[in-house]
Amino acid sequence: MANLGVVRSIEGSLRDIAERKLLKEENFPEDRIAELTKEVSLSTMKVEKGKEKKGGFIGEYLLSVLLVSLLFGVIMGYGQILMRGVVEEKNARIIEVLLSSVDSFRLLLGKVFGVGLAGLLQVGIWCFMLFGSYFYFTSYLPMEFQGFTLSPSIFLSFALFFVLGYFLYSTLFAIAGAVSNTDQEAQQFLQPIMFLILIPFIIAFSTIQNPDNTAVVLLSFFPFFTPILMFVRTAFSTPPLWQIALSLGLLVLTTLGITYLSAKIFRIGILSYGKKPNLKEILLWLKVK
Repeated sequence: MANLGVVRSIEGSLRDIAERKLLKEENFPEDRIAELTKEVSLSTMKVEKGKEKKGGFIGEYLLSVLLVSLLFGVIMGYGQILMRGVVEEKNARIIEVLLSSVDSFRLLLGKVFGVGLAGLLQVGIWCFMLFGSYFYFTSYLPMEFQGFTLSPSIFLSFALFFVLGYFLYSTLFAIAGAVSNTDQEAQQFLQPIMFLILIPFIIAFSTIQNPDNTAVVLLSFFPFFTPILMFVRTAFSTPPLWQIALSLGLLVLTTLGITYLSAKIFRIGILSYGKKPNLKEILLWLKVK
């Protein structure tokens, strides 16, 4: 039997049967056996600003896990859409036509904004459907999921880190498309970007258990990890304001710096055809004025 959940369920049922059998052998009355073996129902409360809120932890736990997964999935998904779009337009020589009307920096920002707005719209639709379904079916859900309040701070934090994280990574995806001639070449440049996104996503699930761990706190200041790790920390704990401000400041500065460098690479790479550039050649492009 390979399913661990099924094994544990069977073990629990057998344990209950054995307990009831032993109690009967000790001549306990049925009402006393029922009282001793009844299941314990745990009701969670969240204390915020000195006030108790019903059903705080489990509901917000699942909500935060869902939003972290959504953050990861949308950045990855729409980043790759942006990358493939740049490769296709480059091969079709559409880019050359566009550059006759607008400079490369505005073209880069236009692509990032356009794909980003599409992603934001899709996230909005998903959230509307999700929470609409929750409020409609809330009476059918277990008690742990009923009555918890949707904290506006979670959504504000999600929106902020989603926008900044998307802009940071989308410029890297655009570069991967600009320096590639085919989808196969783009996939090679994609690997280090995926590595940067995947690491904080994996760490996030251990961060949920201990959001104030020293290693997690330090990693949350690394700009490429900040969108996911700092969001998880703000969702499951209350980091000092200076930590949030510092991580956001580093993230914004890094995003601006990466965007500036990306525009220089994009300007040359988008019009380069034939041989795939190596890292040394790409770094030389940064020196071109």
